[in-house]
Amino acid sequence: MLPKRRWPAFKFKEKRGITLKEHQAIVAREVNLERRAFYQLAWHLGASQSDLAFIEAEDVDWEHHVISYKRMKTGTIAIMRMDEDMEEILRDLPGNGPLFPYLRSVRAGDRATEFKQRCVGLGIKGVSLHSYRYARALHRRHSCGLSAHLCLDYLLPRQKETTVRLDLKYFLDYAERGPSALAAATSVSANGDPDSEFEQMVADQLRAAGYEVHHQVGCSGYRIDLGILDPANPGRYQLGVECDGATYHRAATARDRDKLRQLILEGLGWTLYRVWSTDWWHDSEAETKKLLSFIQELSKPK
Repeated sequence: MLPKRRWPAFKFKEKRGITLKEHQAIVAREVNLERRAFYQLAWHLGASQSDLAFIEAEDVDWEHHVISYKRMKTGTIAIMRMDEDMEEILRDLPGNGPLFPYLRSVRAGDRATEFKQRCVGLGIKGVSLHSYRYARALHRRHSCGLSAHLCLDYLLPRQKETTVRLDLKYFLDYAERGPSALAAATSVSANGDPDSEFEQMVADQLRAAGYEVHHQVGCSGYRIDLGILDPANPGRYQLGVECDGATYHRAATARDRDKLRQLILEGLGWTLYRVWSTDWWHDSEAETKKLLSFIQELSKPK
């Protein structure tokens, strides 16, 4: 046996993104509809093969044109805005449960082998399923010839911005500055109109207890009914309170409400507390005590 210091240097294979031409050739030759949709969505999302295989229909927010999933490797939430091409692909997939039932049931190595067989048949070398991630992260950015910083500079001076432009600006700002940029993308109102009378009643109780409360905190379709400022750390929200109001009832399904929306918000660092209207009407004093007790627990040093 050779001692470790005499081991030959490791040489890793070159990693590259799949090109659009290669992707189109693979899709054109694929006869299995589930695999074809899997490769098409991989191109648009740039997700890892395991993350993509485990996406479910309930992870698709049709109302706000957003698809989200939890990354297995990091535990973080990935959020992507859907364009028309992506929506066309998703419409042909199951409306409930896993989007890719067969590919979800097989091992990652089997999915990789099936993809490699298709590449060999087309004479494509040097790519794997993971190459879709490289294509999204590297190839597309380099093809634009612009860094995130330059793109952001281009977007910031515009006065009249559509929702899509604003979302893109906030995303690029987040890529440049990290979590500190989230404050710029968040709109708040301390004295604005609440989403419901119930929300106003909960806010009044919190203010009576000495807390500063903001209504409808957030951006895009993921606003939180009430944001409670942290007394020990001004500028930071200690807790988000959901009041079972109009935003909750507008969601299409219970799974959309309880899984998708909460995962996204908690992935962005929020601690959430839900006040149920039925419990509040039954005994508002008891529910207020529960909420205040929860806030006090959060304030204790850990």
